Amino acid sequence: MHIALVSQEYPPETAHGGIGTQTYLKAHGLASLGHQVHVLSCSVDEHRHLYRDGDVRVIRIPAWKQRFALHTDAVQWLTYSVEVAAAIAELHRHEPVDIIDFPDWGSEGYVHLLNRAESDRTPAAVIHLHGPLAMFAHKLGWPNLNSEFYRTGRFMEETCLRLANAIFSSAHCSAQCCVDYYGLDIAKIPVPGSTWNCFDLD
Repeated sequence: MHIALVSQEYPPETAHGGIGTQTYLKAHGLASLGHQVHVLSCSVDEHRHLYRDGDVRVIRIPAWKQRFALHTDAVQWLTYSVEVAAAIAELHRHEPVDIIDFPDWGSEGYVHLLNRAESDRTPAAVIHLHGPLAMFAHKLGWPNLNSEFYRTGRFMEETCLRLANAIFSSAHCSAQCCVDYYGLDIAKIPVPGSTWNCFDLD
């Protein structure tokens, strides 16, 4: 199976938090099972980089901050999702992908998911809940509920979750927050220890 893992964070260049660590472990774990794994991550400069990390193929995508100054998180989220969509299209054109795994944070899959034709929803897209923006805003007070970042980010996040083929979560709290704020069905969001296979989309 050809699997693409999308994550701005991926060690060593952009290893800033738990999403990068989980993406690394997923990538190498899936590769060890015989899957062909591609990681689409953020470049640290204005160039696109392609290299192998063991059995994992890494594609680093330049962000729009290399083209013009990004002054808001909302614009950073939106423009980077455009770059991700273009990179996925190019990858899928040359090496057809079966499944794309997106993190919730950053709504990296927003443009790709929004641009899928109604008649063709391949490759399948799954979203891994790590820490939804709605959870941070309502539980920790950041970002401010009246901010443009929250309004825009929440819309992007909710759209991604609605358009994904499947959703799974790192923890019950993240899943419950998406139930509370986005109306998702908790029974359809597996968490660690669940017997549900997030890559079985039939």
